[in-house]
Amino acid sequence: MRLEVRMQNTEERLLNEREASRVLGCSPATMRWRRKQGRTPGHYKIGRKVLYRLSDLERYLARCKVEQTTVPTV
Repeated sequence: MRLEVRMQNTEERLLNEREASRVLGCSPATMRWRRKQGRTPGHYKIGRKVLYRLSDLERYLARCKVEQTTVPTV
């Protein structure tokens, strides 16, 4: 399924739950569980379809990034 949305004069592809889960590296079931917990990026619900903007997923991944820290030696 390929959907594109035109928002603020830009076109962006919307990903379904399976595609979004691949981007985040988890299963669709995990996406559903996280969404119910309020722990996923914003999404669109159109009927039964749940759709995510790729840019929202990329921002979510960037926020989850952990910078490497040095381990103190004893």
